[in-house]
Amino acid sequence: MVLPVAAVMFGVALPSAEAQLVPTQVADIRPGGAGSEPGPGQALGAQLIFAAESDPSTGFEPHVSDGTAAGTTLLKDINPGPGSSDVFSFTVLGDVLYFGADDGTTGSELWRTDGTATGTVQVKDINLGADDSSIRALTAFKGLLFFSANDGLNGSELWRSDGTDTGTTMVKNINAAGGAFFDTQIVPFGDFVYFGASDGANGEELWRSDGTDAGTTPVKNIGPAGASGLSTGTFDPLVVFAGQLYFAADDGATGRELWRSDGTDAGTVPVKDINPAGASSPREFAEMGGILYFSAADASGAELWRTDGSAAGTIPVADVNSGPESSFPSDTTALNGVLLFTADDNPDPDGFDAELWRSDGTAAGTVKLSEITAGGFENPFINSLTVLGDSVYFSASDEETGSELWRSDGTTEGTTQVADINPGSNDSEAGGNYVGRIGFARFQDTLYFPATSPAGRELWRLSEPPAVDATAPVLTLETPGKKKLKRNLNLGVSCDEACEISGSGTVVAKPAKKGQRALASRAKKQRFKLSGPPVSLAAGAQGALTLSLSKKSFKKAKKAKREGAKLKAQITITASDAANNASDQPLKLKLG
Repeated sequence: MVLPVAAVMFGVALPSAEAQLVPTQVADIRPGGAGSEPGPGQALGAQLIFAAESDPSTGFEPHVSDGTAAGTTLLKDINPGPGSSDVFSFTVLGDVLYFGADDGTTGSELWRTDGTATGTVQVKDINLGADDSSIRALTAFKGLLFFSANDGLNGSELWRSDGTDTGTTMVKNINAAGGAFFDTQIVPFGDFVYFGASDGANGEELWRSDGTDAGTTPVKNIGPAGASGLSTGTFDPLVVFAGQLYFAADDGATGRELWRSDGTDAGTVPVKDINPAGASSPREFAEMGGILYFSAADASGAELWRTDGSAAGTIPVADVNSGPESSFPSDTTALNGVLLFTADDNPDPDGFDAELWRSDGTAAGTVKLSEITAGGFENPFINSLTVLGDSVYFSASDEETGSELWRSDGTTEGTTQVADINPGSNDSEAGGNYVGRIGFARFQDTLYFPATSPAGRELWRLSEPPAVDATAPVLTLETPGKKKLKRNLNLGVSCDEACEISGSGTVVAKPAKKGQRALASRAKKQRFKLSGPPVSLAAGAQGALTLSLSKKSFKKAKKAKREGAKLKAQITITASDAANNASDQPLKLKLG
């Protein structure tokens, strides 16, 4: 499953379609090549807030950026000195960003910021003293912040906050014997938030809450007595689709299968027993075109499936890895009416080569987009698929360039590497896995991401390519109208910008008219070539372009003149700038 960008790293907005963006480093936050190793963060208004180490003397702390090098600075040293505050779980509520942080005194607790140092404060020391409150699953809902926390007395339970110390309270002590929450998520759906919890008598089951003690109740006990029916970790999410909540659950009879709920006991039912011989373990959910796609396992292994919410409409899309071997579809992401995902069609059970695939929801329309590792290198380690405009961006590895930034528009020809940020076979791991920090961020109509280059691991962004200068230089010529015939013809020239000026032409000798002196041998026009080296000028500078006749041509031209011929120079002067924009100007001169 591809999480919302805000949950992955930063956050907002989209660029125009088909924009060909290039990666650029935002700032060298920690100069000298060590790298600041930017971590999780979130957009807050016109600011991007993220974790980084700008100096070893401050450790990893929240930083703020407006997208420029000058505007990228330390927000606050929450844990004073070299210790790190280890900020995490950035979540926006209104115009405030909430997160977990450790100030070195009270442990890891709930904090808030308005984007200023003075406005970055602890909300509450939930677990009094130096112990952590183990905050998890920060979720904004109806003007409140919901999360799980441990106050040191009741274990991990459901909490809520309005952003103040007194307004931060436990919603309900669901498990009085020692904590209700495991590795979970909290999902808004209708008038409630839903989550997995255990009351002590039953295992982890589906619960819901309206933010009050009385309104916090189990939806249904799916598992057999005492056993867990639900598991809501990273790989088993709760997903809202078509007015229902979808998830994987085990009732003790059919194994872990696809379920849905309308928030009531009676309306919480299995969708289909996909794998009668065991568990199908549905995961990696993504909606596209009114259909929910996911990975599930049956006799053909873990493959791509789809559902419209009915048993009859829950069917396999394609057996990517034919036979019992699994393709393990992952990173399912909707883009422009197709589903992109990674899958392994390698029949060797000991090998794994998860390449990028696309599907229109049919077996015939499910095809591999590219072989990033073609040539013998195995798994490209594609991850962090993130949609921006009409493309999806991701991190992937090939043998020549290592782990770099790639993009795809859903076509084979449109699946290409964006740039080799860390030259050669060195990895930049742009937006990808790096010491537990993952992600891209949409901010200021583009993507921000961490990447490693020779400058270390720093904050980068996708930018419009530098503006192309399409304006031709304006050429100014000396136009005397008439010049004396000489072997070297000097012309005064200038440009409105730095440019190179060149020229070429001919001297035309036109025979005398009837009644004037003329020789039969000179009864036809003669042409003599003019050429010379170019001249480079600064913007606005005056210079001279010299065009010359060869010695032989000069003698012939002089002779034609003595015989009464009229001589004209027909010249083309060209000015070109560094962007290869050019302008031509014709010039005609009488030569006396």
